[in-house]
Amino acid sequence: MKKKLLFLILFIFIIYSCKKDDDNSSNTNNLTNNPPIASFGVNPVNGNIQTVFLFDANGSTDFEDNDSLLMVRWDFNSDGQWETQWDFNKIANYQFAQQGDYAVKLEVKDSKGAIGNTSRDIQVDSAGPVVDEFAILKTYLIANNLDLPDILNSWIIDADVVNAKGSDQYYIIDIRSATDYDYGHIANAINSPLADILIYAASAIKPILVVCYTGQTSGQAVVALRLSGYADAKVLKWGMAGWDSNFAVPWENNIGDIAVGHASWIISPGQISSTQSFADPSFASTYTDGAMILEERVDYMLNKGFQGITNIDVLDNPYNYCINVYLTAADVVNYGNISGAYRINPLSLSSGEYLGLDPNKTIVSYCYTGQTTSMITAYLTILGYDAKIIKFGLNGMIYSNLYSHKYTLPTTDYPVVP
Repeated sequence: MKKKLLFLILFIFIIYSCKKDDDNSSNTNNLTNNPPIASFGVNPVNGNIQTVFLFDANGSTDFEDNDSLLMVRWDFNSDGQWETQWDFNKIANYQFAQQGDYAVKLEVKDSKGAIGNTSRDIQVDSAGPVVDEFAILKTYLIANNLDLPDILNSWIIDADVVNAKGSDQYYIIDIRSATDYDYGHIANAINSPLADILIYAASAIKPILVVCYTGQTSGQAVVALRLSGYADAKVLKWGMAGWDSNFAVPWENNIGDIAVGHASWIISPGQISSTQSFADPSFASTYTDGAMILEERVDYMLNKGFQGITNIDVLDNPYNYCINVYLTAADVVNYGNISGAYRINPLSLSSGEYLGLDPNKTIVSYCYTGQTTSMITAYLTILGYDAKIIKFGLNGMIYSNLYSHKYTLPTTDYPVVP
């Protein structure tokens, strides 16, 4: 009996010892924290000192932690100095200052502080050939008779002329809102957003006439059309406000004399600043071919939308802008001008007058009505300037003093349809 009892005690002891070993082994495994597996991609794989490389460490993983808990930091220059601090954001952009071969290092840290790392070689060359997109575009525009004076040739038409000839003789594109178009528009007109006007123009088999509220936004559209092969596209003068007096509110609400007596308005005979010579504007393009650059820039201009600025913003801060008065010299003498303004008219690429515009400032242009300068502003935007028009031109600033080019209600209301 005693012998059996001894065997039973020995058996229990062996079982207990094995379980204890298993428990210790399990605890040891639970305490093990493996470092993350660091991994990253780079795009492009190689480049030059003008290249902005994109580094993506989202491929890094960890056995214990969710990937979103991993933090990363980068040493781009292979010098042991970390260009970034620990961060959960696993994407970084970097542009190398000097050419050379770099072993870019990535460290990845998990929530318990374990760190994994990896590196990969990046070759950075010296800068590639410099492409002057503006110079390419300028050459193309001049060679194809698309300089600004060419674009401004016979670009606007009166409602009387359109009605006398017959509105059905034109392919009319109305770029007002769909709601206002539905309220009333010229017969046979189609409705299009400004940004899509080239799409709708593709169906034209007649001369294109663009209609807006005031004749200003239409200028932007007509520049796009004329630069895209529709050389006879025109603006309806005064917009719908020139077609039917029931649409006159946009003009009636914006004519005025806000510049009369303002400290920034230099009265007759005016005082135009001496023209200076500035550098060319610049912009980046996907292309190096003049025609393709132009197409891309026209699309950019249309999608940027109407670029207008209120007269009081400019009058109150005239020296924040490069102001161009697009009037005759005689009318500057007659009416005066905004303080600090230049008068660059004509404004062409071929003769170099555009160099009188400062590319480091917003170019603000004004004329009598805003209609001509809407054309100019669109063209300057394509060239790479930050350009705006003073909306409603002199009509909004010194209306009572104007001898001509004044908006007045049409004497005849021409037909509209819903």
